[in-house]
Amino acid sequence: MSYFALVAAAGNGFRFGAGLPKQYAQLHGKPVLQYSIERLASGFALATTYVVIAPDDHWFDDAIVDQRGLAVLRCGGATRGASIRNALDAMSGVAPDDW
Repeated sequence: MSYFALVAAAGNGFRFGAGLPKQYAQLHGKPVLQYSIERLASGFALATTYVVIAPDDHWFDDAIVDQRGLAVLRCGGATRGASIRNALDAMSGVAPDDW
C-alpha cells in the first residue's frame, strides 16, 4: 500500500486581489504553496504529492522548487470540486488499496 497527497492549487486568486493567485504569494521568501508541499513531504511517507493547477497556470514552473515525488496535474476545473474530480481521474500509479 502506498500513500498519496493531492494539493488543490488551481484557484485564480481574483478575490485575493494581488495580481497572482494566493498560492504563489510570498511568505518569508517562499510561495505559500511551497510550504504546503514541503510540510506534506516532511510529515508523511508519500509515494507522490500531486498538485492540481489550472491548465493556463504560468506561475508554477518558475515559483515551485521541483522535488522528488512531486507531480503537477494541469487539469484544474471551474470549481474546487471539479478540480479534485479531474485530478483523481488523472492520477497515475494509484492502486485500489492505496490511500
